[in-house]
Parts: sequence; C-alpha cells; structure tokens
Amino acid sequence: MFKCEYCKKSFKRERTLSIHSCEPKRRYMQKESRHVQLAFRSYQLFYKIGTNSKKEKTYDDFAYSSYYNAFVKFGSYCVDLKID
Repeated sequence: MFKCEYCKKSFKRERTLSIHSCEPKRRYMQKESRHVQLAFRSYQLFYKIGTNSKKEKTYDDFAYSSYYNAFVKFGSYCVDLKID
C-alpha cells in the first residue's frame, strides 16, 4: 500500500498515488508561489499582532489553518495590484 503523506489516504498502486491531488498536497505544492508567500507573511504578522504568542507560526500551521483561503485571496490581490 502507498500512503499520501499529506492526507494519509492509502492507494494500491504508486501511479495512483503520484496523480493523487488532495487539498493539503495542493497547498504544499503552491508554497513557493508569490501570492502564497505574501499570504503566509501576512498570516504570520496577523498572529504576531493579534496574539501575545512568542512562538512564530510555521507554513504547516498556515496550510492547515481555516484562514488559508482568505489570506491567499489577499495575497493574490496584492500581487495583482503590484503591492510588495
């Protein structure tokens, strides 16, 4: 059995696993995109200002967050307007 490391789903063939595209895997694959990087930095700043937490948020925290889509839309908006 072959197991997806992102969603933990099992597959009988390696080929099926290689073409499998779950939401956590898609989010990880977009990690290097400009709009996702801006979204991640905005997410970190949001938590730094909004909470007194000393621990900085990681990309995994961001990818599994319920705020992911909202921040990615914001990142896309910033890229479209050429805001850095």
